[in-house]
Amino acid sequence: MSVIILGSSGGGAATLGHTDPPHLLKTIHEQLGIISSSQTGDEVSSSSGVQREGFSRRCHGVLYALFVACEVPMDSADPDTDSATLWTVGLDRRFFDIKTSFGEQASKKYASRVLQVQPYFTGTLSQVNQKVKEVEEKVIVPEIVSQHSHVKGIICISCDPGVVNYASLSAASKMKLPVTGSGGTSLSAAIKIHKGLSLVGNAGGSVATTTYTRAVSYCCALSLAWKESYNPFQYDSTRAKPKLKSILESCLPSFLAVCFTCRVLEVLECWIRQNENGVISYFLRDILLGETSKRFVDQLRNQALPTVCSVVAAISLASNHGPIVIMASVVASMSCWGSVLSGLLTGWFVSAVMDRCLFMCIKSGVPATMTNILVAGFVGPIVALLVHSIGLVTILSSVTTIIRLLVRTTPAWSPWDGTGYGFVLGCLFCYGSKIGWYHSIFLPIILVEMEHGETSLWGSVDQCALVLVSAGVCAANCTMTRDHLPRRGLKINLCCGDFIEVAYPYMEDSILVNLSAYLASGVATEILYQTKPTISVMTSAYFPLPLSIFLAEDNWRISIAMLSAFFIAFLGTLTSRILSTLIEKKTKTS
Repeated sequence: MSVIILGSSGGGAATLGHTDPPHLLKTIHEQLGIISSSQTGDEVSSSSGVQREGFSRRCHGVLYALFVACEVPMDSADPDTDSATLWTVGLDRRFFDIKTSFGEQASKKYASRVLQVQPYFTGTLSQVNQKVKEVEEKVIVPEIVSQHSHVKGIICISCDPGVVNYASLSAASKMKLPVTGSGGTSLSAAIKIHKGLSLVGNAGGSVATTTYTRAVSYCCALSLAWKESYNPFQYDSTRAKPKLKSILESCLPSFLAVCFTCRVLEVLECWIRQNENGVISYFLRDILLGETSKRFVDQLRNQALPTVCSVVAAISLASNHGPIVIMASVVASMSCWGSVLSGLLTGWFVSAVMDRCLFMCIKSGVPATMTNILVAGFVGPIVALLVHSIGLVTILSSVTTIIRLLVRTTPAWSPWDGTGYGFVLGCLFCYGSKIGWYHSIFLPIILVEMEHGETSLWGSVDQCALVLVSAGVCAANCTMTRDHLPRRGLKINLCCGDFIEVAYPYMEDSILVNLSAYLASGVATEILYQTKPTISVMTSAYFPLPLSIFLAEDNWRISIAMLSAFFIAFLGTLTSRILSTLIEKKTKTS
């Protein structure tokens, strides 16, 4: 069985996603493909994915689609002057199959048809409407009334039942096809004009709806009319989703930006207090030292990053919901003051609740508009209240406070005063970066350190023991070879604070280079941990070298640590290259 879609971008502009017809049509097609006649609902695992046992695809998606997208809302459009485009499916018959995640053999049977959504005709709105009527009379109506037709349902999206789509809806009424859709005005008119039209499901208005909400609503309505099985939540649960640790690391740009902004404001505030009589400080005093500025910095340090983590977690785990999951996660994050871990969990809670609430509302017959109001509007406050009431923020804030205390403290007990701890830690950083510890251990802890818009001590270790060691190795190779790779590595390490992996091949090729890298990492980190207090040398990688030095309070000490890391690695690598050259020459001579 298949479905035909008729519609337009609608009369108003309060619908999210109405300006992207290809995405809308493809989302509906994907959801239609989930409709099945599964009897058991059991799941069996395979080496390549998960497939429901007894799964039998009942709907093959969209057979034809005629969608008019106007550059302005239809309510205010001038048919003779405003431009519109007719987007179509099926008129060129260019469908093709792809392999799904269910395996080689399963893909042959259950492969998803990928829709080719094409801009068929562009002109004034009246010209496009005329083209739609022609296509309906030549293609759509014959397909609906055909004795062997596979069309078993119609989806109307803000269509025109009285003029433009009259022929198709008349044929659908004659054939007793179930019709669902959105757009309150058009559906009401369709019922009045086409007597006997079978309107099913929770068809209604489209205000504040999204592409996904409408697609699920349409498919749920048709599946009930066909007496078939449809569960988008169960289907989505089989897809691989990112871990919370990966989501935290993806928020790195915001952490760096907040950290840098807070440091700049801190330096400016200090400068103003020292130059109170200056002309510039006079104008900046009210901006940077007033109550409004203090509230801004406070929000930046305690609310910005938890909100970012919450939104990124929610949109990563429930991306199909689009804007509504962002709305809910932003509201929910208001309970996460000063805790990025609670922000991550709040985003996860929102994504978990969102699917269940949306499908429950639609299956209960709640119209799409009210469904979005309930889901996007109330999930956020409910999750925020839950997180606040169970004291989750307090617990997780205590955990991150303990982590920062452990990271920034040099362990010491009698008679050992802690000397050498930094050296060992630097060597561990160097070793761990080669075997996958950086993204699994080091970077998450660095981000936890930066939770309140502060720089990080392990960020300083990252910059010295990894970035500048790599830069030193690359610099030495630049003096001995004309290869492009070490030059690129040196430039990126010094200007971007990244690309430490470029040094690994050179370290593996030479024991001396490897030892010098470990020595450089250990010495530089020892310098950092011998500084009292250690918070004075906190900075971050991923910045140009001068900015990385600027972020630290003790610019002199952090510079010494960085130079030590660079020059020890440089001299060790240079010595290795010289010895290798001499040995090679001696071998050739002999």
